[in-house]
Amino acid sequence: MRIMPAKRGSCPYAIYSLRYWNHKILLKGVMGMGKLRVVPKTKTMDPDKYNELRKMLHEAEQMAQGHKVFYDLDEKENRLQARRDLLYVAERESMDVFVRSIRNSNALEIIFKMGRQALKRISAEQYRSKVLDVLKTTERPLKKREILSQAGLAVASWNVLIKELLNDGAVIREGKKGEAVYLAAS
Repeated sequence: MRIMPAKRGSCPYAIYSLRYWNHKILLKGVMGMGKLRVVPKTKTMDPDKYNELRKMLHEAEQMAQGHKVFYDLDEKENRLQARRDLLYVAERESMDVFVRSIRNSNALEIIFKMGRQALKRISAEQYRSKVLDVLKTTERPLKKREILSQAGLAVASWNVLIKELLNDGAVIREGKKGEAVYLAAS
């Protein structure tokens, strides 16, 4: 197989041949450059370390309900390698997780995506009915975050929906901006 640039001689780093060899790809004939080698992705981890990380991730997943979870590293522990190890174990355990480095600290934040998965797309009418149901079942005015958490809704369509409900007269707002509370119109 030959790979050539669109116009002959237009690229000084033209690749002249591509050769497959035992699951590895070797690119040869690249002028002035080394060889590109691709090897199948395999990773081995000490079983004790794997089990320790697996237990820690399952424990963190249970504690993650309404909390931020941090993994504090030892002084000598490499953040990047620890992050890769956590992601490797999470992938093998079919855990939907995101691990990010915390700046200016030797810690990783572990974010479980269960909350995001639970929120599925719903129609505007369903969103509207959930908000109204929450407001009708409570006896006191609620703030925006209380309404959304009780209804299990995302913030995404809140502004458009609340304007419609206020204009229709289905909801009454008391207060302004961050101090606003909402209640269902009788």
